[in-house]
Amino acid sequence: MAKILDSKLIERILKETGSLEKRKRKLPARLVVLLVVAMTLYARESISEVLNILVEGLRIHGAYLLGACLPVKSALAQARQRLGVEPMVRLFHALAHPIAQAGDEWAFYKGLKLMALDGTCVAVPDTPANDRFFGRPEGGKRKSSWPMARIVVLIEIGTRMTVDAFIGAYRIAEKWGAIRLMRSLHKGMLLLWDRGFVGYELFKRVLVQEAHLLGRLQSHMVFQPMNTLEDGSFLAKLYPSPLARMKDHMGIVVRIIEYTITDPARSGFRQKHRLITSLLNHELYPAKELIVLYHERWEIEIGYDEIKTHLIGKTPALRSQTPLGCLQEIYGLLIAHISIRSLMYEAASKYDLDPDRLSFIDSVRVIWRAIPRMQAAKTELLPVYYEMMLDEIASHLLPPRRNRINPRVVKQKMSKFLSKRFEHYQFPQSQTTFENSIYVLN
Repeated sequence: MAKILDSKLIERILKETGSLEKRKRKLPARLVVLLVVAMTLYARESISEVLNILVEGLRIHGAYLLGACLPVKSALAQARQRLGVEPMVRLFHALAHPIAQAGDEWAFYKGLKLMALDGTCVAVPDTPANDRFFGRPEGGKRKSSWPMARIVVLIEIGTRMTVDAFIGAYRIAEKWGAIRLMRSLHKGMLLLWDRGFVGYELFKRVLVQEAHLLGRLQSHMVFQPMNTLEDGSFLAKLYPSPLARMKDHMGIVVRIIEYTITDPARSGFRQKHRLITSLLNHELYPAKELIVLYHERWEIEIGYDEIKTHLIGKTPALRSQTPLGCLQEIYGLLIAHISIRSLMYEAASKYDLDPDRLSFIDSVRVIWRAIPRMQAAKTELLPVYYEMMLDEIASHLLPPRRNRINPRVVKQKMSKFLSKRFEHYQFPQSQTTFENSIYVLN
């Protein structure tokens, strides 16, 4: 992991943010940065145990200065508070970038690098501070059990590498986060996004960045065909408002592709589906190719599954009791995912494989085993162990994807218990033992 989380990079960021310690501490800032990242690698372990895992290999190597007892949980919490959020943000932006090369055909479509944009929510601990800052979903008379942090991510589809991210309160709409991420689009990219993002403002911002896009359309959006093309798609104009459409003002020429599903076993059977794209040349970019290509957008959903199910796998997903701690932890989570995907890409490149063929959870297990082994190894053996690790990651090949679908349904469980309210956070504790509280009825 140190190859990606370079110690010199971390030290430079700590100096720039004024987070480097002024006196010698048992928990230096650089170790705390690694601890925040490792907290998500070992999400089911206590933070004290995570620190034990991080230094176990060093103990084997004879680092007696660490002592038998490491800092207690309160000291770790104070160290995280001293570190703050800014160093983790800077480190994330230093590491988050596309890594696929020009020869990686699976990462491109006709010379355009495939990118995807989507949002998700992560449950944070139910504390008054987190509730005030992040908020929670509400439906009818009920609220969500947990406060939620809103995350919008831009990824490189071929490698599932996070390129940029927006993190904020649940009440902030995904579109506002998406606008922030337009800064990371560049010429030669093709952005795939879901229908919730398609709109005039975002479409225009993508074109300003000299990128292209392909997305689904919501059913209420109206388009008047200007020119029907040979493949069945047609050109139309996208307007900022109905009034602008009436006056034919500020319209952007787009291409609309309409299709349906003829297989009754598939979702959307006989329903009308529509795609919108800035790729206007129907000869170079046929409609059927774009329809099939759009389903590559699902890679970002798999990326979220890697983070929320396989890497964390618990609710609430985070452990921090304060908003700043949650933000720090989310950036640590994204950095951990970037590190794992980078190693998977390196392992795949070594054997000329598509990274999609490698198992994410098996790669995480390999890294779990490798951390103490690499710490305890002699310096001259590190390159050998590193190659062994890449070989082991590359050996966990997934079978070809099956031709299957699943219905988009949710199984909801109703609870007989009352909803948790403000008065339950500081619930008064009994001053007597259970035995002394008993009164036997006659």
